[in-house]
Amino acid sequence: MRGLPIRDRIVARTERQAVELASRLAAAEAFRLGLPETAVDFSYAFRVPDGGIDGYSVLAGAPLFGLPAGPAYWQVKSGGSAPDAAEELRDGRYVANELRRGTHGYVLFWTGQPTVRVRETVEQAFNVRLDVLSPGCARVFLFGSEIEELARRYPAVILTELGVPIGGLLGLETWARNRQDHPFVYDGPRRDLRDVLVAHASGRSIRPHTVHIAGASGAGRTRLVLEALDAEGVRENVLVATSPSTIEPSLLSWIAHDP
Repeated sequence: MRGLPIRDRIVARTERQAVELASRLAAAEAFRLGLPETAVDFSYAFRVPDGGIDGYSVLAGAPLFGLPAGPAYWQVKSGGSAPDAAEELRDGRYVANELRRGTHGYVLFWTGQPTVRVRETVEQAFNVRLDVLSPGCARVFLFGSEIEELARRYPAVILTELGVPIGGLLGLETWARNRQDHPFVYDGPRRDLRDVLVAHASGRSIRPHTVHIAGASGAGRTRLVLEALDAEGVRENVLVATSPSTIEPSLLSWIAHDP
Protein backbone atom coordinates (compact mmCIF):
# COMPACT_ATOMS: atom_id res chain seq x y z
CA MET A 1 0.00 0.00 0.00
CA ARG A 2 2.23 2.74 -1.27
CA GLY A 3 1.07 6.33 -1.07
CA LEU A 4 0.31 6.26 2.67
CA PRO A 5 2.07 9.07 4.59
CA ILE A 6 3.96 6.61 6.76
CA ARG A 7 7.41 8.16 6.37
CA ASP A 8 6.10 11.64 7.19
CA ARG A 9 4.48 10.37 10.39
CA ILE A 10 7.70 8.61 11.39
CA VAL A 11 9.87 11.68 10.81
CA ALA A 12 7.45 13.84 12.84
CA ARG A 13 7.79 11.68 15.99
CA THR A 14 8.83 13.38 19.19
CA GLU A 15 11.45 11.66 21.34
CA ARG A 16 8.81 10.00 23.50
CA GLN A 17 6.73 9.01 20.48
CA ALA A 18 9.81 7.55 18.81
CA VAL A 19 10.48 5.35 21.84
CA GLU A 20 6.87 4.17 21.82
CA LEU A 21 7.10 3.36 18.11
CA ALA A 22 10.33 1.41 18.61
CA SER A 23 8.73 -0.46 21.49
CA ARG A 24 5.65 -1.40 19.46
CA LEU A 25 7.68 -2.57 16.47
CA ALA A 26 10.07 -4.59 18.64
CA ALA A 27 7.13 -6.22 20.43
CA ALA A 28 5.46 -7.04 17.11
CA GLU A 29 8.67 -8.61 15.82
CA ALA A 30 9.06 -10.65 19.00
CA PHE A 31 5.48 -11.87 18.57
CA ARG A 32 6.19 -12.87 14.95
CA LEU A 33 9.18 -14.88 16.14
CA GLY A 34 7.07 -16.69 18.72
CA LEU A 35 8.84 -15.14 21.71
CA PRO A 36 7.32 -14.24 25.11
CA GLU A 37 6.44 -10.64 25.95
CA THR A 38 9.48 -10.49 28.23
CA ALA A 39 11.68 -10.54 25.10
CA VAL A 40 11.20 -6.76 24.80
CA ASP A 41 11.55 -4.14 27.53
CA PHE A 42 11.45 -0.40 26.86
CA SER A 43 11.28 0.82 30.46
CA TYR A 44 15.03 1.46 30.68
CA ALA A 45 14.59 5.18 29.97
CA PHE A 46 12.66 5.47 33.24
CA ARG A 47 14.73 3.08 35.35
CA VAL A 48 18.12 4.47 34.31
CA PRO A 49 17.68 8.23 33.64
CA ASP A 50 20.23 9.58 31.13
CA GLY A 51 21.80 6.15 30.94
CA GLY A 52 21.63 6.14 27.17
CA ILE A 53 19.45 3.03 26.92
CA ASP A 54 15.83 3.28 25.79
CA GLY A 55 15.07 -0.39 25.26
CA TYR A 56 16.25 -3.96 25.45
CA SER A 57 15.41 -6.98 23.34
CA VAL A 58 16.29 -10.67 23.30
CA LEU A 59 15.25 -11.85 19.84
CA ALA A 60 15.85 -15.31 18.39
CA GLY A 61 15.52 -17.03 15.07
CA ALA A 62 15.77 -14.76 12.02
CA PRO A 63 14.73 -11.20 12.98
CA LEU A 64 13.91 -8.78 10.17
CA PHE A 65 16.35 -6.13 8.96
CA GLY A 66 19.29 -7.80 10.64
CA LEU A 67 18.09 -7.03 14.15
CA PRO A 68 20.47 -8.75 16.57
CA ALA A 69 19.54 -12.25 17.66
CA GLY A 70 20.28 -12.42 21.35
CA PRO A 71 20.37 -9.61 23.90
CA ALA A 72 20.64 -6.09 22.49
CA TYR A 73 20.33 -2.53 23.76
CA TRP A 74 18.36 0.07 21.82
CA GLN A 75 19.03 3.80 21.58
CA VAL A 76 16.14 5.78 20.13
CA LYS A 77 16.54 9.23 18.63
CA SER A 78 14.17 11.61 16.85
CA GLY A 79 14.41 14.91 15.01
CA GLY A 80 16.38 16.17 12.05
CA SER A 81 19.73 16.49 13.80
CA ALA A 82 21.98 13.48 13.33
CA PRO A 83 22.81 11.52 16.51
CA ASP A 84 26.31 12.13 17.85
CA ALA A 85 28.17 8.87 18.52
CA ALA A 86 30.69 10.54 20.82
CA GLU A 87 27.87 11.85 23.01
CA GLU A 88 25.45 8.92 22.85
CA LEU A 89 28.16 6.35 23.62
CA ARG A 90 30.44 8.45 25.77
CA ASP A 91 32.46 6.87 28.57
CA GLY A 92 30.64 6.83 31.88
CA ARG A 93 27.16 6.39 30.47
CA TYR A 94 25.34 3.24 31.46
CA VAL A 95 25.07 2.11 27.84
CA ALA A 96 28.84 2.39 27.31
CA ASN A 97 29.58 0.49 30.50
CA GLU A 98 27.15 -2.28 29.54
CA LEU A 99 28.45 -2.59 25.98
CA ARG A 100 31.99 -3.02 27.29
CA ARG A 101 30.88 -6.34 28.78
CA GLY A 102 30.78 -7.71 25.25
CA THR A 103 27.55 -9.63 25.77
CA HIS A 104 25.00 -7.40 24.01
CA GLY A 105 24.26 -6.20 20.52
CA TYR A 106 23.24 -2.63 19.68
CA VAL A 107 20.38 -0.97 17.77
CA LEU A 108 20.29 2.71 16.81
CA PHE A 109 16.69 3.63 15.97
CA TRP A 110 16.57 7.15 14.48
CA THR A 111 13.34 8.47 12.97
CA GLY A 112 15.21 11.01 10.87
CA GLN A 113 15.39 10.91 7.08
CA PRO A 114 19.08 11.52 6.37
CA THR A 115 20.77 12.01 3.03
CA VAL A 116 23.09 9.26 1.84
CA ARG A 117 26.12 11.26 2.96
CA VAL A 118 24.71 11.94 6.44
CA ARG A 119 23.71 8.28 6.81
CA GLU A 120 27.21 7.11 5.92
CA THR A 121 28.77 9.62 8.32
CA VAL A 122 26.51 8.59 11.21
CA GLU A 123 27.01 4.87 10.63
CA GLN A 124 30.78 5.27 10.38
CA ALA A 125 30.97 7.29 13.59
CA PHE A 126 28.87 4.78 15.54
CA ASN A 127 30.77 1.82 14.10
CA VAL A 128 34.09 3.33 15.17
CA ARG A 129 32.80 3.98 18.69
CA LEU A 130 31.20 0.54 18.98
CA ASP A 131 34.43 -1.11 17.86
CA VAL A 132 36.16 0.61 20.76
CA LEU A 133 33.53 -0.37 23.33
CA SER A 134 32.69 -3.86 22.12
CA PRO A 135 34.65 -5.11 19.10
CA GLY A 136 32.59 -7.43 16.94
CA CYS A 137 29.27 -6.76 18.66
CA ALA A 138 26.19 -7.16 16.47
CA ARG A 139 24.80 -3.77 15.51
CA VAL A 140 22.11 -2.43 13.22
CA PHE A 141 21.05 1.08 12.26
CA LEU A 142 17.36 1.70 11.60
CA PHE A 143 16.66 5.11 10.11
CA GLY A 144 13.49 6.53 8.55
CA SER A 145 13.43 4.29 5.47
CA GLU A 146 14.10 1.05 7.39
CA ILE A 147 11.60 1.99 10.08
CA GLU A 148 8.98 2.57 7.39
CA GLU A 149 9.61 -0.82 5.80
CA LEU A 150 9.47 -2.53 9.19
CA ALA A 151 6.22 -0.73 10.02
CA ARG A 152 4.69 -1.90 6.73
CA ARG A 153 5.05 -5.46 7.99
CA TYR A 154 2.73 -4.59 10.89
CA PRO A 155 -0.40 -2.72 9.73
CA ALA A 156 -1.75 -2.57 13.29
CA VAL A 157 1.25 -0.46 14.32
CA ILE A 158 0.66 1.86 11.36
CA LEU A 159 -2.92 2.35 12.50
CA THR A 160 -2.44 2.69 16.24
CA GLU A 161 0.98 4.26 16.62
CA LEU A 162 1.35 6.37 13.49
CA GLY A 163 -2.34 7.18 13.13
CA VAL A 164 -2.36 6.48 9.39
CA PRO A 165 -5.88 5.51 8.25
CA ILE A 166 -6.15 2.28 6.27
CA GLY A 167 -9.42 1.83 4.42
CA GLY A 168 -12.12 0.21 6.48
CA LEU A 169 -9.91 -0.81 9.40
CA LEU A 170 -9.48 0.47 12.94
CA GLY A 171 -6.68 0.07 15.42
CA LEU A 172 -7.56 -1.62 18.69
CA GLU A 173 -7.22 1.58 20.72
CA THR A 174 -9.61 3.48 18.43
CA TRP A 175 -12.17 0.70 18.48
CA ALA A 176 -11.92 0.41 22.26
CA ARG A 177 -12.52 4.08 23.13
CA ASN A 178 -16.28 3.71 23.57
CA ARG A 179 -16.14 0.19 24.97
CA GLN A 180 -14.39 0.74 28.27
CA ASP A 181 -17.18 2.36 30.25
CA HIS A 182 -17.27 -0.49 32.73
CA PRO A 183 -14.32 -2.27 34.35
CA PHE A 184 -13.63 -5.85 33.38
CA VAL A 185 -14.96 -8.26 36.00
CA TYR A 186 -12.18 -10.70 36.85
CA ASP A 187 -14.27 -13.59 38.10
CA GLY A 188 -13.12 -17.14 37.51
CA PRO A 189 -15.09 -18.00 34.34
CA ARG A 190 -14.31 -14.68 32.65
CA ARG A 191 -10.64 -14.92 33.54
CA ASP A 192 -10.45 -18.46 32.17
CA LEU A 193 -12.19 -17.48 28.93
CA ARG A 194 -9.96 -14.44 28.54
CA ASP A 195 -6.88 -16.66 28.93
CA VAL A 196 -8.22 -19.03 26.25
CA LEU A 197 -8.77 -16.11 23.86
CA VAL A 198 -5.29 -14.70 24.53
CA ALA A 199 -3.74 -18.10 23.83
CA HIS A 200 -5.73 -18.36 20.60
CA ALA A 201 -4.76 -14.85 19.48
CA SER A 202 -1.12 -15.60 20.30
CA GLY A 203 -1.10 -18.79 18.24
CA ARG A 204 0.99 -19.11 15.10
CA SER A 205 -1.60 -20.84 12.91
CA ILE A 206 -2.19 -19.06 9.58
CA ARG A 207 -5.52 -20.79 9.00
CA PRO A 208 -8.58 -18.50 9.11
CA HIS A 209 -10.68 -18.79 12.22
CA THR A 210 -14.09 -17.62 13.35
CA VAL A 211 -14.65 -17.43 17.09
CA HIS A 212 -18.16 -16.93 18.46
CA ILE A 213 -18.63 -15.44 21.93
CA ALA A 214 -22.15 -16.22 23.13
CA GLY A 215 -23.95 -14.63 26.05
CA ALA A 216 -26.86 -12.49 27.10
CA SER A 217 -27.03 -8.84 26.13
CA GLY A 218 -25.04 -6.76 28.59
CA ALA A 219 -23.05 -9.74 29.87
CA GLY A 220 -19.75 -8.14 28.82
CA ARG A 221 -18.89 -10.07 25.65
CA THR A 222 -17.31 -7.10 23.86
CA ARG A 223 -15.41 -6.08 27.00
CA LEU A 224 -14.11 -9.63 27.34
CA VAL A 225 -12.81 -9.65 23.75
CA LEU A 226 -11.20 -6.26 24.28
CA GLU A 227 -9.40 -7.51 27.39
CA ALA A 228 -8.04 -10.49 25.47
CA LEU A 229 -6.89 -8.53 22.41
CA ASP A 230 -5.29 -5.82 24.56
CA ALA A 231 -2.82 -8.28 26.07
CA GLU A 232 0.88 -7.49 25.78
CA GLY A 233 2.28 -8.95 22.57
CA VAL A 234 -1.18 -9.31 21.02
CA ARG A 235 -2.41 -5.72 20.61
CA GLU A 236 0.39 -4.83 18.17
CA ASN A 237 -1.03 -7.37 15.71
CA VAL A 238 -4.74 -6.57 15.96
CA LEU A 239 -6.78 -4.92 13.22
CA VAL A 240 -10.51 -4.33 13.69
CA ALA A 241 -13.15 -4.31 10.95
CA THR A 242 -16.65 -3.37 12.04
CA SER A 243 -18.05 -5.56 9.25
CA PRO A 244 -16.65 -7.50 6.26
CA SER A 245 -18.09 -4.91 3.87
CA THR A 246 -15.87 -2.16 5.31
CA ILE A 247 -12.59 -3.82 4.24
CA GLU A 248 -11.07 -2.88 0.91
CA PRO A 249 -10.29 -6.17 -0.89
CA SER A 250 -6.87 -4.88 -2.00
CA LEU A 251 -5.81 -4.75 1.64
CA LEU A 252 -6.27 -8.44 2.28
CA SER A 253 -3.14 -9.66 0.50
CA TRP A 254 -1.08 -7.02 2.33
CA ILE A 255 -2.51 -7.93 5.72
CA ALA A 256 -1.99 -11.64 5.07
CA HIS A 257 1.62 -11.15 3.92
CA ASP A 258 3.98 -13.11 6.16
CA PRO A 259 7.57 -11.77 6.00
